[in-house]
Amino acid sequence: MALFIEAPYILALKESYLTNHCSACFKQTSNQCIGCKTMVYCNEQCRIQDDLCHRFECEVYKTKSLNEYESSEKVLARMIARVIARLNFDKGEPRIDLCSNLPQAIPRRTWSDLLSHRDEI
Repeated sequence: MALFIEAPYILALKESYLTNHCSACFKQTSNQCIGCKTMVYCNEQCRIQDDLCHRFECEVYKTKSLNEYESSEKVLARMIARVIARLNFDKGEPRIDLCSNLPQAIPRRTWSDLLSHRDEI
């Protein structure tokens, strides 16, 4: 039996883990973001990897306390914001193949595929 693993389109930690787990790789760490002092990263490589989404969150965390972002609705809002940021960046066609270990015979789906059904919905 073959098992396929697909990389997620976006990643995000639950807010209660933001101050003690790297936002890029999820390992425990304590190196704070210089801007918001809320998110933490293992190293510069992890910070750069997460920067696409965090640059927008950073501005919010600079002005609001973390306690204001702990409800499940706000976690969902953060995930939606990350999807919008990613879609704005790559137009639904990631630069890297998120399904790189899948056989080529298995068709890949993209955000643009989903948008093609917009009128039917």
